[in-house]
Amino acid sequence: MDRPSALTRQRELTTDDASSAMLAVMRPFRFLAEARQVVDGRELAATARRSESIGYSVLVISDHLTDQLAPIPAMAIIAAATERLRIGTFVLNNDLRHPAVLAQDLATLDVLSSFMVGDRNTLAPLVQRLRGT
Repeated sequence: MDRPSALTRQRELTTDDASSAMLAVMRPFRFLAEARQVVDGRELAATARRSESIGYSVLVISDHLTDQLAPIPAMAIIAAATERLRIGTFVLNNDLRHPAVLAQDLATLDVLSSFMVGDRNTLAPLVQRLRGT
């Protein structure tokens, strides 16, 4: 008995079946916001809580030599103020930080924030080393 080709199987799907199949593989749409203003910790925490309450998934900070908050301490304030809001940076200026120290800072922040920092695949080995596993 011949097996139907993928193209044949695809043609057999009805419009409803195709829509259902597409929805099954789609990830939920997530929103990202950027914390750009230089504010005190209370206001940054309030902004983070407000972002979380209206549905944002991630709050990010950039790292440039301009009038702005330093990203690592700002991410710590955001993580402490929220329950599920992911935190990260658009960029990290590698010329300003030693990569090993930056990696340790981010892995530490990830552990302290109950794993709210950016990409877990990148940080996982560092977090394991911090935990001694």
